[in-house]
Amino acid sequence: TLYYTIFVEMKRCFLVSLYLVLVSVAMAQSPVPNSSHKLSPNTKLLMLEPDNSALFPLKNGNAYPCTFYHTIEHNIPSDIKYNKLGNVFTSWITKSQILQLTQTLGLEYIDVSGRLNSPRPLVDTTKILTKVIDVHNGNGVRPFKGKNAIVGVVDIGFEGSHPNFMDANGSQLRVKNWWQQSISTGTKPANFDYGSVYTAKNDIIQNLDPDGSHGTHVTGIAAGSGFTTPNRKYSGMAPEADIAWVTIKYANDTLGGSAWGDYVVANPTILDGYKHIMDYAASVNKPVSINLSWGMHTGPHDGNSLFDLAIEKLVGPGKILVGSAGNSAEQLMHIKAPLNGTDTFYTWAYDRSRNNYKTDEIYCDFWGAKDENFGINISLFDTLGNEILSTPYYMSNGQEVYKKMFIAQGDTLMISLIPNARYAINGKAEILLIAEATNPALTRMRIGMIGNGDLHSWNSGRAYDWTNGRFYDEVKGNGTAANPQYLRGTREFSLGENGGTGRAMISVGSYVARKSWFDADSIFRGEPWRNVGERSDFSSRGPSVDGRTKPDIIAPGQLIAASYRTEHLAGWQKSAEVYRSNWNGEDHTWVLLSGTSMAGPHVCGIVALMLDANPQLTADQAKSIIKATALKDQFTGAEDSNNIYGFGKINALDAVKAALALNNVVATHPHEIGMYPNPASREVFFRGMPNALVNIYDASGRLVKTDNLKGGMTLNISDLKSGIYLLRLKQDGLQFSTKLIVQ
Repeated sequence: TLYYTIFVEMKRCFLVSLYLVLVSVAMAQSPVPNSSHKLSPNTKLLMLEPDNSALFPLKNGNAYPCTFYHTIEHNIPSDIKYNKLGNVFTSWITKSQILQLTQTLGLEYIDVSGRLNSPRPLVDTTKILTKVIDVHNGNGVRPFKGKNAIVGVVDIGFEGSHPNFMDANGSQLRVKNWWQQSISTGTKPANFDYGSVYTAKNDIIQNLDPDGSHGTHVTGIAAGSGFTTPNRKYSGMAPEADIAWVTIKYANDTLGGSAWGDYVVANPTILDGYKHIMDYAASVNKPVSINLSWGMHTGPHDGNSLFDLAIEKLVGPGKILVGSAGNSAEQLMHIKAPLNGTDTFYTWAYDRSRNNYKTDEIYCDFWGAKDENFGINISLFDTLGNEILSTPYYMSNGQEVYKKMFIAQGDTLMISLIPNARYAINGKAEILLIAEATNPALTRMRIGMIGNGDLHSWNSGRAYDWTNGRFYDEVKGNGTAANPQYLRGTREFSLGENGGTGRAMISVGSYVARKSWFDADSIFRGEPWRNVGERSDFSSRGPSVDGRTKPDIIAPGQLIAASYRTEHLAGWQKSAEVYRSNWNGEDHTWVLLSGTSMAGPHVCGIVALMLDANPQLTADQAKSIIKATALKDQFTGAEDSNNIYGFGKINALDAVKAALALNNVVATHPHEIGMYPNPASREVFFRGMPNALVNIYDASGRLVKTDNLKGGMTLNISDLKSGIYLLRLKQDGLQFSTKLIVQ
């Protein structure tokens, strides 16, 4: 096949030569340092880009938002201001400071946030489905509505004047703290040197946040009061909790039509937002549950991203994080290639919106096996199955950032390929690929893969627009599906980074909440092909790359009614508007939306109820309780867990009961001692005997297990076979005996 690289075409094509000159100048001005394996692909790209690059619009002066991993803090240059989360640091630093950092002993990895595949919004009958109504009404437990807890939301698109954020009577505003990271006209928050914080009622109500209504809807689910709706019908999970907001600093590319647009966010500012809300919660001595309904697919997906490591240092007693798993299950945007050192594996990489653009563009992130090298190449085929051109194989241990153009038979392929030989945290190599072909109607891009070990990749579609990518084992004119070396995208491993993969994050998937409704004009609407309670088709599936069951839990996320900004209600959304009201001379609305963005805040609000019951609840305890008390039905199946429904459906009533049982209080009377749940399969929770000696006997009276609660209230029983057991607890003269059914 005849093809030419850009270097051959320079004399014939002025535009191509100009492109190369610009790239060369950028490389000469901002060289990638020798320790390039410590730089993320995004950071390497930043060093090659001019300071006014459209790829990195998020700046504070000449500084860029960075997250880095450093093991020797005193070696960090003194002119770099940072916030520390264990060995993970967030900072705004310049290019020259990045170069300084790479020369310091202890730096393992640095990542800069930019426009490429940045996080984006993932997009009530539910109080009955989740048993929240039982908690509110005190059925089986004293009533909890989140009054002694805070719900935090890190997002964009908040409306401080919406009545849903008043109390139930409309007399008090429940939003107590709002950090607008993108506005610099007000008072900066403590410990941060950007954005403005609003705490006064009038400032919060009058503040403008014009970028959509995502945060308004999410907050309404987690903590809306339902004020002005009939009988407060559309209240949220924790309707009496205080609310804290962070509007994330980002740059916005607006798409045409009815699309949400491409929201560009920086992980450092999200982490800063978490810390700010937690600092505020500590200042008022209240526990906090924080929701993040954002995600992306750049990262290792194994819990070892800098973001995931940082949040492990953020959580603690009374500080719990909830995230959305993602909406990518049906996109088939993940592949797993079992590289064996001999065979070459292939896949056809698509942008699912390719027909809407003049070029075909893909953005793929490849991660290899630990301590293994791999390589990829890109080939262009026509619709008759003929190869037009093919690039060399680029290896993950290559030291160069490749930006090249290939031309053959009038078709052009441009690639930007950024290798990283070894990510310090997990020992894996990475290649970040952007490929663009100029003739989407008549050409197809194929990726070849060589190396050893399992290779995972995620295709996010176009790099600079909000689209969806996909991997195929066959495309028109190329009948390769029967060849086992051609890989088709999977629904598995489709979890998003940020909300879906972290060990410290409670990751939430989505199920269908309703199939019919009356809109605000009393017109009956319906989607009868859906089954209430069934998982949403879009809800991302696990496992994580390191083999953990994800999501942790599922919650209502499809067709969810919550507050929305009236002026952002598009014409095509009118059928989904379920209620409108007028308050303080302004029209306000409630709208149905779908996505794991809507599932996450259900769990966030329920965690706030759990914290209302037990303010010292830890993230591990909350996650264990949520898993142990999850509801099972004909959709989830009876198995312990799976990577579609997680451990089951969120069950607020039993979760709050279990949180109460974990209060570390020593009983003074036998009636203050309790155990929950019973029957059980994985663990049981005790109340009143936090340091008890536990002896477990089987039905024949044989002692089968001895344990000590050691200051806790949780006993692992996963090693017990199904059957009936006798438990005897002893502590400080108190004894407690009960039967336990293990399922």
